[in-house]
Amino acid sequence: MPTVDILYSYYYDEKGEVPKVGGIQTYITRLCELCVEMGLSVRVIQYGNANFSKTFDNGVKLIGIPTNKCDELYKEAV
Repeated sequence: MPTVDILYSYYYDEKGEVPKVGGIQTYITRLCELCVEMGLSVRVIQYGNANFSKTFDNGVKLIGIPTNKCDELYKEAV
């Protein structure tokens, strides 16, 4: 099954527990619904305080990637 990855900084809070509210989040939610209706697998990837993953009832996965890893990589690069 083809997969659609949506990258957005804060679809949920940094722990992946509380949804953020706003126009972009609403758009992403509707886009996920459309993709699922089309038979696509969907993953929303965002920043987090730690690695986390949750799967919603419609099969959409939310994946959190720790930002501290980005900070460490940046420090190594400069």
